[in-house]
Amino acid sequence: MLPDVPPARTAPTGLGLATVVVAGAVALVQVVRALAALEARRVRDAAVEVGADPALLTTTYDVVSHVSAPLLVIAWVVGCLWLQRARDNAELISPGVRQRRQAGWVWLGWFIPFANVWVPYQVVGDVQRASVPAERRVGLGWWWAAWLLFLVLPLPLESGDWTADADLADLLPAFEGLAAVAAVAAAVLWGRVVLRVTLAQETALPAGA
Repeated sequence: MLPDVPPARTAPTGLGLATVVVAGAVALVQVVRALAALEARRVRDAAVEVGADPALLTTTYDVVSHVSAPLLVIAWVVGCLWLQRARDNAELISPGVRQRRQAGWVWLGWFIPFANVWVPYQVVGDVQRASVPAERRVGLGWWWAAWLLFLVLPLPLESGDWTADADLADLLPAFEGLAAVAAVAAAVLWGRVVLRVTLAQETALPAGA
């Protein structure tokens, strides 16, 4: 069941700041994960040299990897709370601007296969269009491209076991490093969108939670 959030009458100031902070935390964890991937490959190679089973070793990379998924869930919840509030406000501020997706897509669009490739982009774009004057809007293309890249890059690593596959282990630092670059870019660009929409709504409505 989707969270029951009352109709908004104030700007989502607190939620906007929380969204930016959590997005930054996701990016930071990915950077740490990329650095830990270098150590993990060295540990694996050393274990293989002495005849040990790399799968039995626990590295910093393993620990950080376990943090990534729950943090993404938190980012999804906080971000969607902000986006739902911002969408409600957008309908109040500019009722003549069409929101192409129903409110439920604020939550569902991020993880339903195929829909998650473009639906959140549409939702955010419509909210910005209804909230921010044309001359102050920011482009969303680079943010969305960086986000999709961040999601796609780990997929080759998930296709096998890097502790048992030397070729996959060699690719680990490169893929995690690229994912870190994408995560930082996505967090910065997402934060810019969130703050731009939030500030615009603060101008049109009272500041709130």
